Amino acid sequence: MIVDMSPQGSQEWLNARATVITASNLTKVMSKGRGSAPSKTRLTYMKEKANEILTGKPVMNGFQNDAMKRGNELEPDARDYYTMLTSNTVVESGLIYLNELKRIGASVDGLVGDDGLVEIKCPNLGTHLDYLDAGVMPATYMKQVQGQMWVTDRKWCDFISYHPEAYKIGFLIRVQRDEEAIKSISDAVYAFIGELDVLADKWSQK
Repeated sequence: MIVDMSPQGSQEWLNARATVITASNLTKVMSKGRGSAPSKTRLTYMKEKANEILTGKPVMNGFQNDAMKRGNELEPDARDYYTMLTSNTVVESGLIYLNELKRIGASVDGLVGDDGLVEIKCPNLGTHLDYLDAGVMPATYMKQVQGQMWVTDRKWCDFISYHPEAYKIGFLIRVQRDEEAIKSISDAVYAFIGELDVLADKWSQK
């Protein structure tokens, strides 16, 4: 694996992510518009990445909302809880690239053994309780998790939701690698990159 070990959330990490299509943004890449209309979400993300290509600077520039800050603060506790629950050793990592081109990547919350990952979410209480009640992998994060397994060439990912004030503070479910889903993701990402490069080239000539 090709890894940038800048701490997640740092300015160096944000800089490394600039121009990279990341697993956490796959819902934007694969967003569909109404009917035959193009997706505004997808186009906005493409324009942001084109701007990053031309400036070399991340669009967000370190911005974090309250939910992101809370999640970052609780993540070490959630990781410790996961380790206690599973006895798995978690190796923290930075930004992992799919290949030497460094166009596609994923910032995973932890590597587990030779085959696994862990993805940690620390949502608000209501969302955490929804996860517990449903008892299934939240569809919202399925593309992200499969994308992470694609980038890292791993076989499974343990998804954990953590909230210290819930009646059950952890919701844990293992997601297996899905080759069909990964093929769909790969096709969508490479199509996106092709369009992105055309847009960035057009802007560079203005």
